[in-house]
Amino acid sequence: TAEDKLRVVLAGDSVMNGLAPAVATALNEGGESDVAYELAPSIARDAASRVLWQRQLEESRPDLVVMLIGTWERGDANFEPGDPAWAPWYQEQVLDPFAEMITAGGTRVLWIGMPAVADEANTLQLVALNSQFRDLAERDDMVDYIEGGEYLNGPDGGYTDRLPREDGTVERVRRVDGLHLCPGGSERLAIPVVQYAQEQWDVAVGFDWQNAPWRVPPTLDHPEECPPV
Repeated sequence: TAEDKLRVVLAGDSVMNGLAPAVATALNEGGESDVAYELAPSIARDAASRVLWQRQLEESRPDLVVMLIGTWERGDANFEPGDPAWAPWYQEQVLDPFAEMITAGGTRVLWIGMPAVADEANTLQLVALNSQFRDLAERDDMVDYIEGGEYLNGPDGGYTDRLPREDGTVERVRRVDGLHLCPGGSERLAIPVVQYAQEQWDVAVGFDWQNAPWRVPPTLDHPEECPPV
Protein backbone atom coordinates (compact mmCIF):
# COMPACT_ATOMS: atom_id res chain seq x y z
CA THR A 1 0.00 0.00 0.00
CA ALA A 2 1.02 3.63 -0.11
CA GLU A 3 1.50 3.47 3.68
CA ASP A 4 3.41 0.18 3.71
CA LYS A 5 5.35 0.05 0.46
CA LEU A 6 6.97 -2.91 -1.22
CA ARG A 7 10.72 -2.40 -0.75
CA VAL A 8 12.78 -3.46 -3.76
CA VAL A 9 16.54 -3.37 -4.36
CA LEU A 10 17.76 -3.76 -7.95
CA ALA A 11 21.33 -5.05 -7.80
CA GLY A 12 23.81 -5.77 -10.55
CA ASP A 13 26.37 -4.47 -12.98
CA SER A 14 26.13 -1.97 -15.83
CA VAL A 15 23.52 -4.08 -17.64
CA MET A 16 21.24 -3.75 -14.62
CA ASN A 17 22.04 -0.04 -14.71
CA GLY A 18 20.22 0.04 -18.03
CA LEU A 19 17.27 -2.00 -16.78
CA ALA A 20 16.82 -0.24 -13.43
CA PRO A 21 15.19 3.01 -14.68
CA ALA A 22 12.40 1.10 -16.43
CA VAL A 23 11.62 -1.15 -13.45
CA ALA A 24 11.90 1.70 -10.95
CA THR A 25 9.58 3.91 -12.99
CA ALA A 26 6.96 1.19 -13.39
CA LEU A 27 6.87 0.30 -9.70
CA ASN A 28 7.57 3.65 -8.05
CA GLU A 29 4.94 5.50 -10.08
CA GLY A 30 2.36 2.96 -8.93
CA GLY A 31 2.70 4.55 -5.49
CA GLU A 32 2.94 1.26 -3.60
CA SER A 33 6.64 0.44 -4.09
CA ASP A 34 9.98 1.93 -3.11
CA VAL A 35 12.68 0.87 -5.57
CA ALA A 36 16.41 1.54 -5.22
CA TYR A 37 19.37 0.57 -7.44
CA GLU A 38 22.59 -0.83 -5.99
CA LEU A 39 25.67 -1.16 -8.19
CA ALA A 40 27.17 -4.61 -7.55
CA PRO A 41 29.60 -5.57 -10.33
CA SER A 42 30.03 -9.07 -8.87
CA ILE A 43 28.61 -11.28 -6.15
CA ALA A 44 30.02 -10.66 -2.68
CA ARG A 45 33.01 -12.95 -2.15
CA ASP A 46 35.11 -11.34 0.59
CA ALA A 47 34.43 -10.07 4.07
CA ALA A 48 34.45 -6.40 3.07
CA SER A 49 31.84 -6.79 0.32
CA ARG A 50 29.67 -8.93 2.58
CA VAL A 51 29.72 -6.20 5.23
CA LEU A 52 28.56 -3.67 2.64
CA TRP A 53 25.74 -5.98 1.56
CA GLN A 54 24.71 -6.63 5.15
CA ARG A 55 24.60 -2.90 5.79
CA GLN A 56 22.45 -2.36 2.69
CA LEU A 57 20.05 -5.11 3.77
CA GLU A 58 19.78 -3.74 7.30
CA GLU A 59 19.16 -0.18 6.10
CA SER A 60 16.67 -0.88 3.31
CA ARG A 61 15.05 -4.09 4.68
CA PRO A 62 13.97 -5.12 1.17
CA ASP A 63 11.11 -7.47 0.46
CA LEU A 64 12.70 -8.26 -2.90
CA VAL A 65 16.19 -8.15 -4.38
CA VAL A 66 16.37 -8.38 -8.16
CA MET A 67 19.75 -9.53 -9.47
CA LEU A 68 21.14 -9.09 -12.98
CA ILE A 69 24.83 -9.76 -13.14
CA GLY A 70 27.30 -11.55 -15.36
CA THR A 71 29.93 -9.46 -17.10
CA TRP A 72 32.24 -9.31 -14.09
CA GLU A 73 31.13 -12.67 -12.77
CA ARG A 74 32.64 -14.69 -15.64
CA GLY A 75 36.17 -15.11 -14.33
CA ASP A 76 37.98 -15.86 -11.10
CA ALA A 77 41.61 -16.26 -10.14
CA ASN A 78 41.22 -20.03 -9.98
CA PHE A 79 38.26 -21.03 -12.20
CA GLU A 80 36.17 -19.89 -15.12
CA PRO A 81 32.61 -20.97 -15.98
CA GLY A 82 32.85 -24.20 -17.93
CA ASP A 83 35.88 -25.60 -16.12
CA PRO A 84 35.04 -29.01 -14.58
CA ALA A 85 35.83 -27.84 -11.05
CA TRP A 86 34.09 -24.49 -11.38
CA ALA A 87 30.42 -25.42 -10.79
CA PRO A 88 30.75 -27.07 -7.35
CA TRP A 89 33.21 -24.42 -6.19
CA TYR A 90 30.97 -21.59 -7.36
CA GLN A 91 27.90 -23.11 -5.76
CA GLU A 92 29.48 -23.87 -2.41
CA GLN A 93 31.87 -20.95 -2.00
CA VAL A 94 30.09 -18.06 -3.74
CA LEU A 95 26.48 -18.48 -4.78
CA ASP A 96 24.84 -20.35 -1.89
CA PRO A 97 26.43 -18.21 0.87
CA PHE A 98 25.40 -15.06 -0.99
CA ALA A 99 21.79 -16.22 -1.39
CA GLU A 100 21.63 -17.32 2.25
CA MET A 101 22.85 -13.90 3.39
CA ILE A 102 20.13 -12.10 1.41
CA THR A 103 17.22 -14.40 2.23
CA ALA A 104 18.01 -14.94 5.92
CA GLY A 105 15.70 -12.08 6.93
CA GLY A 106 12.84 -13.13 4.67
CA THR A 107 13.87 -11.24 1.54
CA ARG A 108 12.97 -12.90 -1.76
CA VAL A 109 15.40 -12.94 -4.69
CA LEU A 110 14.47 -12.71 -8.35
CA TRP A 111 17.48 -13.66 -10.43
CA ILE A 112 17.59 -12.64 -14.10
CA GLY A 113 19.80 -14.76 -16.34
CA MET A 114 21.94 -12.72 -18.73
CA PRO A 115 20.87 -12.80 -22.38
CA ALA A 116 23.38 -13.68 -25.08
CA VAL A 117 26.04 -11.10 -25.97
CA ALA A 118 27.81 -10.39 -29.24
CA ASP A 119 30.98 -12.23 -28.19
CA GLU A 120 30.26 -15.96 -28.54
CA ALA A 121 32.94 -17.04 -26.05
CA ASN A 122 31.49 -14.72 -23.42
CA THR A 123 27.99 -16.00 -24.19
CA LEU A 124 29.11 -19.58 -23.46
CA GLN A 125 30.37 -18.49 -20.06
CA LEU A 126 27.13 -16.64 -19.38
CA VAL A 127 25.20 -19.81 -20.23
CA ALA A 128 27.22 -21.66 -17.56
CA LEU A 129 26.52 -18.89 -15.06
CA ASN A 130 22.81 -18.89 -15.88
CA SER A 131 22.64 -22.61 -15.25
CA GLN A 132 23.93 -22.00 -11.73
CA PHE A 133 21.42 -19.21 -11.10
CA ARG A 134 18.59 -21.42 -12.39
CA ASP A 135 19.73 -24.36 -10.22
CA LEU A 136 19.85 -22.05 -7.20
CA ALA A 137 16.19 -21.17 -7.75
CA GLU A 138 15.31 -24.85 -7.98
CA ARG A 139 16.89 -25.71 -4.63
CA ASP A 140 15.99 -22.51 -2.73
CA ASP A 141 12.30 -21.63 -2.28
CA MET A 142 13.20 -18.01 -1.61
CA VAL A 143 14.80 -17.57 -5.04
CA ASP A 144 13.04 -17.34 -8.41
CA TYR A 145 14.61 -17.18 -11.86
CA ILE A 146 13.84 -15.41 -15.14
CA GLU A 147 15.69 -16.36 -18.33
CA GLY A 148 16.63 -13.00 -19.81
CA GLY A 149 17.34 -14.58 -23.18
CA GLU A 150 13.67 -15.45 -23.61
CA TYR A 151 12.99 -11.73 -23.97
CA LEU A 152 16.13 -10.47 -25.73
CA ASN A 153 17.74 -13.28 -27.72
CA GLY A 154 17.11 -13.82 -31.40
CA PRO A 155 14.87 -16.54 -32.89
CA ASP A 156 17.82 -18.97 -32.89
CA GLY A 157 18.53 -18.33 -29.20
CA GLY A 158 21.67 -16.33 -29.96
CA TYR A 159 22.56 -12.67 -29.83
CA THR A 160 20.62 -10.05 -31.74
CA ASP A 161 20.53 -6.28 -31.45
CA ARG A 162 17.11 -5.90 -33.14
CA LEU A 163 13.74 -7.50 -32.52
CA PRO A 164 10.29 -6.98 -34.05
CA ARG A 165 7.56 -5.08 -32.26
CA GLU A 166 3.98 -6.29 -32.14
CA ASP A 167 3.12 -4.05 -35.09
CA GLY A 168 5.81 -5.67 -37.23
CA THR A 169 8.30 -2.81 -37.14
CA VAL A 170 11.80 -3.44 -35.83
CA GLU A 171 13.43 -1.81 -32.80
CA ARG A 172 16.95 -1.82 -31.45
CA VAL A 173 17.17 -3.66 -28.13
CA ARG A 174 20.96 -3.76 -27.52
CA ARG A 175 23.61 -1.08 -27.73
CA VAL A 176 26.30 -1.09 -30.40
CA ASP A 177 28.78 -2.54 -27.88
CA GLY A 178 26.94 -5.87 -28.12
CA LEU A 179 26.26 -6.03 -24.39
CA HIS A 180 24.20 -3.25 -22.85
CA LEU A 181 20.50 -2.48 -23.23
CA CYS A 182 18.76 0.09 -25.37
CA PRO A 183 15.38 1.39 -24.12
CA GLY A 184 13.52 -1.20 -26.18
CA GLY A 185 15.51 -3.98 -24.52
CA SER A 186 15.04 -2.46 -21.08
CA GLU A 187 11.29 -2.38 -21.57
CA ARG A 188 11.16 -6.01 -22.74
CA LEU A 189 13.19 -7.23 -19.77
CA ALA A 190 11.38 -5.00 -17.26
CA ILE A 191 7.98 -6.47 -18.12
CA PRO A 192 8.52 -9.91 -16.47
CA VAL A 193 10.10 -8.24 -13.42
CA VAL A 194 7.11 -5.93 -12.99
CA GLN A 195 4.71 -8.83 -13.55
CA TYR A 196 6.53 -10.83 -10.88
CA ALA A 197 6.07 -8.02 -8.34
CA GLN A 198 2.40 -7.78 -9.23
CA GLU A 199 1.87 -11.53 -8.92
CA GLN A 200 3.69 -11.82 -5.59
CA TRP A 201 2.49 -8.63 -3.86
CA ASP A 202 -0.37 -7.25 -5.97
CA VAL A 203 1.25 -3.80 -6.20
CA ALA A 204 0.04 -1.03 -8.45
CA VAL A 205 2.06 -0.05 -11.53
CA GLY A 206 2.48 3.39 -13.06
CA PHE A 207 0.25 4.22 -16.01
CA ASP A 208 2.03 4.03 -19.39
CA TRP A 209 5.38 3.54 -17.65
CA GLN A 210 6.82 2.15 -20.89
CA ASN A 211 6.73 5.63 -22.46
CA ALA A 212 7.93 7.63 -19.45
CA PRO A 213 10.99 9.96 -19.58
CA TRP A 214 13.38 7.15 -18.59
CA ARG A 215 13.56 6.26 -22.31
CA VAL A 216 15.24 9.51 -23.38
CA PRO A 217 18.30 11.62 -22.44
CA PRO A 218 19.63 12.33 -19.90
CA THR A 219 18.47 8.94 -18.57
CA LEU A 220 19.89 7.35 -21.72
CA ASP A 221 23.36 8.77 -21.17
CA HIS A 222 24.83 7.82 -24.57
CA PRO A 223 22.03 7.95 -27.17
CA GLU A 224 24.53 7.45 -29.99
CA GLU A 225 24.97 3.88 -28.74
CA CYS A 226 21.33 3.16 -29.67
CA PRO A 227 21.10 4.57 -33.22
CA PRO A 228 17.84 4.29 -35.16
CA VAL A 229 17.23 0.98 -36.90
